[in-house]
Amino acid sequence: MFQAHDTVSNFFKVNLVAYKQEHGHCLVPQGYSEGPKLGQWVHKQRLVAKAGKLSDARKESLESMELYLLGLCDRNRELLAVTKQ
Repeated sequence: MFQAHDTVSNFFKVNLVAYKQEHGHCLVPQGYSEGPKLGQWVHKQRLVAKAGKLSDARKESLESMELYLLGLCDRNRELLAVTKQ
């Protein structure tokens, strides 16, 4: 059955892909000026994953886009260091 949150989730996934194409990573800051809701959504996905409440299908979908939910991979650590400079 189609649910409204699927539409919202797909909207943010499309925007995350665009962000990644522009910036080369999925480390969207919570206060991202061009799309503050995107940063908040990414943060919420990580919180839900950390609480163990994210479905395996959703987790796999997000991680396939290189949005790492439960820790930073080496590539994201490097990107985070660069973005903080």
